[in-house]
Amino acid sequence: MFRKFITLACIAALALSCGKDGGNASSRPINLRVSAADATRSLPVTTQNISIFEVMATADSKYHDLEGEYPAGLYFTDVVRKSGGTWVMDDQHLWLNKVNIHLWCYSPLDLDTAASGVLSVSTPSTGSDKLQFTYAMPSAVAGSDATNQKDIVFAGNSESRSLDGDKISGHTSSNPAYKREDNEVDVVFYHPLSEIRFAVSPTDGSFDTERLGIGEVTIGNVSGSGKCSFTLPSTFAWSDLGAADKHYSQAYNATFASKPDGWTAGTFGDSQTIYVCDNAFFVIPQTLTGRVLT
Repeated sequence: MFRKFITLACIAALALSCGKDGGNASSRPINLRVSAADATRSLPVTTQNISIFEVMATADSKYHDLEGEYPAGLYFTDVVRKSGGTWVMDDQHLWLNKVNIHLWCYSPLDLDTAASGVLSVSTPSTGSDKLQFTYAMPSAVAGSDATNQKDIVFAGNSESRSLDGDKISGHTSSNPAYKREDNEVDVVFYHPLSEIRFAVSPTDGSFDTERLGIGEVTIGNVSGSGKCSFTLPSTFAWSDLGAADKHYSQAYNATFASKPDGWTAGTFGDSQTIYVCDNAFFVIPQTLTGRVLT
């Protein structure tokens, strides 16, 4: 099960033609705009809590500016972060006149240890609509808890702009639903992992009768690593999954006489009271045959 959300991150480029001998690199920087709050661990990434992401761009054809000519291929990589009320890259980058650009984004950026998980993203091929990455879920003792697992998200766009002086005269986009006729690009993030949450309820609908509770939930015999191919605009294909020998658990030690911290009250069906755990497991999508849930 894949999950989707849209963050309105607009990659803007007010492009200015450099003249007959100036080449097809514009003279104005790419700017970013997104409304977001601080990042949060152990929760699904949403437009409200994403705070930083990586962006990679490839140029589908050669381009040149006043300093020289450059081959098709990797155009730039950069980090995008919130600064005050706006989103900015660490460096400035320019739109290229009449050159199709593939833009790839992903978050979070700190998955590089066994305790936090390891996310490795390959440099995309020139002109390709696919991005390859590998992911290994946390394997250290602390990292096996749901509270230490992280959601990951990816976005991709294929865009071009034609410039007439300082005006946009033409445009293309790989995502017709978000095609813009100006200098902005909507970045649409998608979730490649499956999110698993747990809800509990007594059969009689009352938590007070027998002081019911839950100690620990374990998902066992699952694969914790694999390769994935992300195809524009929203398709993830997992392969080469690791051995199904991983166990991920979360200790709660909660008694449901009333709503405990970390659980949200709700109802199932017409009236049955349930509590849903706020912490979620984020696992690689896989067939659950032979897996263990306790």
